[in-house]
Amino acid sequence: MEISRDVFDKAVQDRSLGDFVQYLGKRFGEEKMEQYRSSDIFVLPTMDDCLPLTIIEAMQLALPTVSTDTGAIADLVEHRVTGLICKANVPEDLADKLGALIKDQTLRESMGRQAFESFKERFSLEAFENCFITCMSSVIN
Repeated sequence: MEISRDVFDKAVQDRSLGDFVQYLGKRFGEEKMEQYRSSDIFVLPTMDDCLPLTIIEAMQLALPTVSTDTGAIADLVEHRVTGLICKANVPEDLADKLGALIKDQTLRESMGRQAFESFKERFSLEAFENCFITCMSSVIN
């Protein structure tokens, strides 16, 4: 369930995190892509997504992902290769995984490169076209 900006801002204030955390709200189009480009890590602590396209977008921009073991996310994010998977609804696990990437630039960059390679192999237009051709060939033959 999504929380309101007021609830989020109060939680940030209560924890004295104002210097570190901002509520940016929803982003679309180029504004969203610019937000990805200005980021080092993509974090999606979801408890109910099945196959979030936002993770694929983050992979396209070479961002390592920290997300939960919900739905098919573990099929998108290869744990310890393209990002880190934490237990859903366990904030300490999320914090630990996020902290590991924040502290280790080499790990972040390596996972980001692997995420981009995974994107190219699995989700690029070329990958889609090749899969489509293979599927159609098996139907026609």
